[in-house]
Amino acid sequence: MLNQELNELDAHLKQLDHSLQEVYCIIDQILSDPAKDYKLTFKNYGFKVFNPIDLKEFGQVEKNKQKYIRLLLQHVMKKRINKLSFIHDEFDSSQYEMLYAFGQGEDPRDHQISKEGKEEALSKINKDDEKYGKKRPIDESSYQVKNDRVKGEDDV
Repeated sequence: MLNQELNELDAHLKQLDHSLQEVYCIIDQILSDPAKDYKLTFKNYGFKVFNPIDLKEFGQVEKNKQKYIRLLLQHVMKKRINKLSFIHDEFDSSQYEMLYAFGQGEDPRDHQISKEGKEEALSKINKDDEKYGKKRPIDESSYQVKNDRVKGEDDV
């Protein structure tokens, strides 16, 4: 009698469980980025997430991440459940804005510094020598220092 509804409920609950697990893993992956340190505050709880050095720090950081993500997901899911209705409304991303915030911001890979090898530096110098000879134009503002200091009472 209710087997069809039970099977449908089971399928949707498995889908919900899988989706929650995926969201958890994505946020954990973002917080585990070795190039970033986080000082997070949520509901008057403070969490420090950073790249751990030893095993003790690793355990503390993992506990902090797990507790923070659980609290965050509880808050977001409670907020969504309170907005549920029998009418199927469209997807409202504003209800999940706290989770979307993790995917935004600067990517640490954008701030990587490229090292220039000795050969590249020498080739640039040789190109300058070919272009200008031994006398290169000098930018006076880069090596001259202007002293605009006024003699005051402290200098007496």
